[in-house]
Amino acid sequence: MAKPDVFPSAPHAGAMAPSQIDASVARLKAGARRFARISLDERIALARTLQRGYMRIAAAAAEAATKAKGLPLEAAGDEWGSGPLVVVRGLRLIIESLEALKRTGAGSASILSAPCPLK
Repeated sequence: MAKPDVFPSAPHAGAMAPSQIDASVARLKAGARRFARISLDERIALARTLQRGYMRIAAAAAEAATKAKGLPLEAAGDEWGSGPLVVVRGLRLIIESLEALKRTGAGSASILSAPCPLK
C-alpha cells in the first residue's frame, strides 16, 4: 500500500499572493456558514470521518515530522504523542461532547469532572 502524501505540494502562507489569501478567507467564511447550519448528527459524522481519515495518515505524519527534524525513525514516539495522539483524542472528545449535547441538550461536563484514569 502506498503511503499517502501527508504534505502535498502547496505554497507556504508567506509565499501566497494577497488574492490567494483573500480567496482562501472567502472559502473559509462560506464553509463556516455552511457548517453553522448542519445538524448535530452531521457534525458527529464529520468528526468521525475526520478521525478515521487522520488515522489513515497518522503513521506517515509522525514519520514525516520525525524526518523533518532530522531524527531517526526510532524517535518517532515523540511525534506520535504530539501529533496523531492529540488530533485523534481531540476529535474523540468533540464526538463525545456533540453526542452528549444531542442526548441531553447540554455539553458534557463529565469530560471535565471524570476521575483521572491514571490514578
